[in-house]
Amino acid sequence: MFWEIVRFAIVSVANTVIDLLTLNGLLLLFPTQNATLLVAYNSVAYTVGALNSFVLNKYWTFHGIEHYDAVLGYRVNRQDTWMRKLNAWGWTMLVSIVFDIKGRDIDCAFKLYRAEIFRRFILETRGAMINAEILYKMK
Repeated sequence: MFWEIVRFAIVSVANTVIDLLTLNGLLLLFPTQNATLLVAYNSVAYTVGALNSFVLNKYWTFHGIEHYDAVLGYRVNRQDTWMRKLNAWGWTMLVSIVFDIKGRDIDCAFKLYRAEIFRRFILETRGAMINAEILYKMK
């Protein structure tokens, strides 16, 4: 896990450098003060950086991820009030016990799922139970 974080950080820096190089390259080759053209240059530079991010993260940072149906995140240093932390802990414990779902933070927003998972079943729940339903049906 440590090396994935290091690779992710390297990719982030590379994206910024590529974005800046692309933008400055366009400005060097085609100087302008036209606001519309500057927005277009910025858009091109951002897109090149985003494409770089996609390719590097897919083939270098997270290689091997194809062996998993889901990647579930959790907040390491959760910056919530004690009441919200207590509610989150209680909810995670309840879902874990009732549905036999293992997870640190059931409702953490960072989740990556394979698209095939959602073709296998129909989601019936709306609202707070949606994450628990997805994880339960994945078992």
